[in-house]
Amino acid sequence: MRNRLNPAGDIPDTGIPEQLAATMTMAEQHEWHRGYLRRHAVSRRNFLRGSAAAAAVAAVGTSPFAGRAYADQAQLAVGGRHVGFGPDAASQLRFAAQLSRNPSGAKVFLDHGPTPALGASVEAEVRDLVTQIPTSDSGVLAAEQFYVHAPVDGLPGRLPHFYRWRTSDGFVGDIRAASTAMPSVRNAVLPFRFTMMGDQGTDDTPTQPAGVAPGDYDDKYYKPDNDPAVPHADNVMRQIVACKPDFHVLAGDIAYADPSGAGKKPRYVAAGDKLPDGFDKFNPYVWDVYFGAIEASASTTPWMFATGNHDMEAAYDTHGYGGHLARLDLPANGPAGCPSAYSFTYGNVAVLSLDANDVSYEIKANTGYSGGAQTGWVERT
Repeated sequence: MRNRLNPAGDIPDTGIPEQLAATMTMAEQHEWHRGYLRRHAVSRRNFLRGSAAAAAVAAVGTSPFAGRAYADQAQLAVGGRHVGFGPDAASQLRFAAQLSRNPSGAKVFLDHGPTPALGASVEAEVRDLVTQIPTSDSGVLAAEQFYVHAPVDGLPGRLPHFYRWRTSDGFVGDIRAASTAMPSVRNAVLPFRFTMMGDQGTDDTPTQPAGVAPGDYDDKYYKPDNDPAVPHADNVMRQIVACKPDFHVLAGDIAYADPSGAGKKPRYVAAGDKLPDGFDKFNPYVWDVYFGAIEASASTTPWMFATGNHDMEAAYDTHGYGGHLARLDLPANGPAGCPSAYSFTYGNVAVLSLDANDVSYEIKANTGYSGGAQTGWVERT
């Protein structure tokens, strides 16, 4: 009998039987997923039926695609925009967003420049994130989400850079601007402000899969003394926007794509059915809602993300961080194999993002996965 590595409810439930998941590392959990999917193949026809809605949750008010239709034949749209710093924060910005559907050959461009007239254009990289989660009826929930990424380098420090997203089949987004970091040279350092929080989540519920209801996958479920009428996450977002920070740090436990321990039934319902009290299992569609919810800030203010225990998603490779590598642009200047460990400098402040899961002796799904590389990198940095 192996020792328990993971206290119940502390990492996302991705459909592995609880007694097995409790004793498995994140790498072992991902390998279990690979084996399960080899035995339960998803036909392309059924997979596409799920993926048509997977890239956008149109019925939720904060969805980046609210009010649009999302069939495969609908016009391609870009939403959920978020900006981050590159490894050299004073000269590099990383622009990202989500597509409403499979681009199916259409190209996506970032138009950008030092003024609203723009003037430059770069074709975006499209990252296809496939998620397949075992369901309670021995089936598989298949989702496919598409994210676009465009790096822009060689920019002057602490000046706004204007941009918009555009597709080759006619979509043109509005123009917004984000600023690079303040240079670190002594005579350039001026007062600045940043905001920071963790354990964010969202106030809205995705519409997928069938059977999800208000109170599932949103901030209103979490504690019995929460007032369900109070939009906790939205209130915090308004405070961040009002602060007008130069950058924002999200210190782990990002979208809560799995309520993990909220007392819901640990299973999905069959299509068309509904559990009376919801359910508690990893749901990739929550990320669609999340990016829409933070867009008011993240599309103009660099957001820099760290990972917490609720961000280890065993459906993906790279120690459960493969989903983040598709969704986010994290500076790749940290120790090899640790995607969420990185550093950047803003003026006279150096920021190190560390992955506590590597050194946790409470939740051990990823304990020691870097083989000491992260600790050595911290000491050197």
